[in-house]
Formats: sequence, structure tokens, C-alpha cells
Amino acid sequence: MNREGRSPLEVGMDSSERNETNSDYTLEIEAKQQEVEQQFEEVLEEIEASEVPEETKQRLIEKLVKTSKKVSMSLALIGSMGFAGYGVGIGASVATKVPIDQLSSIAREQLITDVSTRDVKGKKVYSHSDETTTHLLNAVAGKEKLRLEEYEGFIRADLKKVLTTRMERVRGTGFEKPLLPLFQKDYTRIDSMDIEELGTVYRMYTGFGSSDIDKMSGREYLEYCLDPNPNTHLNDQEVLNEELYQALWQLEAECGEPKIRLVLDPKDTNLHSSRDSYDQKTNTIFIVWPYKDSLRRGESGLIAELSHSKQFSDKPLQSRYQQWLDADLVRKEMKRTGLNWDTAYDKLLYSLPGSIEHEAHSEIEPKIHEQLESLLPQRAIFFAKSMVSDEQSTLDLQIKFSLKEKQETLTNNMQAFRRKMEALIKVFEKDYQEASDQNSKTTIIGKFKGDVMSLLEEYKQNKFKITKDPGDLASG
Repeated sequence: MNREGRSPLEVGMDSSERNETNSDYTLEIEAKQQEVEQQFEEVLEEIEASEVPEETKQRLIEKLVKTSKKVSMSLALIGSMGFAGYGVGIGASVATKVPIDQLSSIAREQLITDVSTRDVKGKKVYSHSDETTTHLLNAVAGKEKLRLEEYEGFIRADLKKVLTTRMERVRGTGFEKPLLPLFQKDYTRIDSMDIEELGTVYRMYTGFGSSDIDKMSGREYLEYCLDPNPNTHLNDQEVLNEELYQALWQLEAECGEPKIRLVLDPKDTNLHSSRDSYDQKTNTIFIVWPYKDSLRRGESGLIAELSHSKQFSDKPLQSRYQQWLDADLVRKEMKRTGLNWDTAYDKLLYSLPGSIEHEAHSEIEPKIHEQLESLLPQRAIFFAKSMVSDEQSTLDLQIKFSLKEKQETLTNNMQAFRRKMEALIKVFEKDYQEASDQNSKTTIIGKFKGDVMSLLEEYKQNKFKITKDPGDLASG
């Protein structure tokens, strides 16, 4: 019981709200509510008895109350709602199949995942109750590097995959004799290699196309592979990382506070997909590890799976029940078509309105992307600046091989392009600062990017034309 002597469900909602269920199913739903309430009481007692700071304890109790309200409302809705795409009326006979027995463990998992903040020199610093999640989210944001000693196992496993593929491809090509023994020898030594040798061998098979990579030691190359932002020479990088850090942590806190893990192969986690995944039982997002690119693409994978953690956080029972319906449909599709689970799942659920996957990726994910976009004005400005920088690099080469009279035209038009871009950026910064809500900020960023691309196209079409007005790009 809480300090007011009332259960979490009673604190979470008014008595009138609790009784607003379909009259035909009142007894059934109330029985379920009592069962859920008892389980939440057990969790509440665990929190009260735990040895955590009082501030943390209070925050967990508040989360428990909030979650209990969502669950109770979900139960009240189950008696009468129909899921889009199925036209199924859910009554008492079906409500008995709601996996109430699993709710307690799910509630505990969600309650022990907790995002907290503290102020350091005027900036919010975030942390998750799960240390690995804190580290990985900071790494995705470019604020930390992955710890080599923790993730060298990923490198060793990936090197085994690389060499296995090499051995398969070389067979039957006529090059088996010189190459197979080399591949086999390296494969058998992978687990016994020290860090330096591991990095050297890994670089030999994966590090192509850069003289800078060739100069790296084995350890340096492995650290490069684990670095989410290898282009640390960029002056804007620290600003961009801080902005992304604040944005990702804000989304993490608003989308169910899931744990985050990197996995080499999701099959290791008993998940059926070979893509980024979400496990609602433990409230955990799994970002798949493709060598060297895991964190450079980790942001998009994280956003995609945050849609599921928000889904199950906002509607725990409804989402679990919808998942049960989806699984039943997939099994029927497998029986009807002979397809395996993965193929039938993908073919059916991502395009089916009302399904877990359709709701997450067609309805929730776009909104999260829009919110992320609205939180990243400096990224939009960097996008504009990079356009100018890229064109300057191209121009330098063109001037080198142009006649003298053309060089002046190219230089003048480039200067005009740069001035117009700077003016666009100033207007954008002013409009963004004055925007009062997320939708306005998203619209402003979208318009700015469109204006940038239009200006770039104008410049490319006119950069070889003589400028009539030194302040403008040439026209006509």
C-alpha cells in the first residue's frame, strides 16, 4: 500500500473511471482488475522494501501509479473494442485469454528501467538505471566510444564470419591451394589472438580503401571500428553530438525507457528476426551489429524500435493482446501458404492496419522521427554548411583546370552562393528560436532543408554563367 493507504489503481484513477466498463462484462473485467491490482500491490511492496534512495523510490512509485492506470483503462476497453483490420468484437469469453499471468513480471521489468537527470554546468546529463543502456545510448549519440575490452568478442565473432565466407567463396575457383590454408590458419587462431594481432588480422580482411587505415596499429583499427564518429576533425562534431545526445535521451525517457543492447546476431537473444528488434517481456531494444557500421546506423535502428517500446508502454495489455492476435494470423498464413514464420510475418503484418508492426512503424515511428527532427536544428545547419563545403571542394578542382576568365566567374558565383546560404541559415535560426511547439519546429526545419536544396540547384545551374550583379548568382 502507498502512503495514503490506497492501492495504486485507486490512486491512478477516479472511482467513476474504474466503473465505466461495458455493463455486459463488468464482473469479468472487475475480476481481472482485482487480479492486476494484487500484482501491482506486490510490486509496490518490493519498491517500499528496497534499499534505494528515497528520491528514486518515489519516482518508481509514481511510475507504478501511472502504469496501473494504463492497465486498468486497457482492461476496461477490452470488453467492447474491436481491433482495426480484424473487425473482431472482444467480449468476456475472449478477455479471459489476456495474458494477465505475465503482467507482473513485465511490470517489474518496466519499473526497474528508469531514466534520471542531473544538471552539470547548465546542461542536462542523463543516466539509465541500467549501466549498459547509459553507455550505449551515449555511444549512439557520439558522446562515448564503445569499450574495446567489452566488445572485442563481437570483433572475434565477426572475423570468424568473414573468414567463413571467404572459405566458402574460394572453393571451386582454382585458388583453393594458396588461399584456403591461410584462411583456415587465421580462423583457428582467432580466439587466442591478443588485441594487437586481432586488430591487425581484422584490418587485413576488412579495412580497405584508406591510407589512414593502413597506418593504424591493430588496437587503433579496432577502436576506429567501435567509434561512432570517426570524423572527429569536424569542428561542428562536439555541438552535433551534444544536440543528438539531448534529443535521443529525451526520446528514450518519453518512449518507455527501454534497455538497449548490441547483439551480433539476434538469434542469440531468442528473437526470430535478423534485424533490429524489441523484446517487450524485458523492455529491451536490440541493435544488430554489422561490422564497423553498428552505431553509424544505430540511430535509425534505435528510433525504429523506440516505436515498439512506446507502444507497449502506452498500451501494455492492448498491445500484448494485439500481439497474440497477430501471431495467430501469422500461423494461419503459414498453414495457408507454406511460408516460414519470418516470411509470413513480414508479408502480412507490416502492411496490415491494426497490427503491432503496422501501428509501430507506420503510425508511431514517423511521429518519433518528426520529434527527433524538431530537436536537431544544428544538424540541419550542418547539412547546409556541408553543401557549401562540398561545392567548394568541387570548385577548387574546376578552377585548377579552367581558363583564367572562367576562374573569376566561378569564384564570384561561389561567393554569392555562400552569402545566400549564410542568409538562409540566419533566417532559419531566428524562426526556429521563435517557434513555440514541436510541429512548428518540424515544419521550419523541413522548409529550411527544401530552401537549401533549391539554392544548391540554382547554383549548380548557373555557376559557369557570368554574374550580372556581384551580389547574386548569374541568371539567364
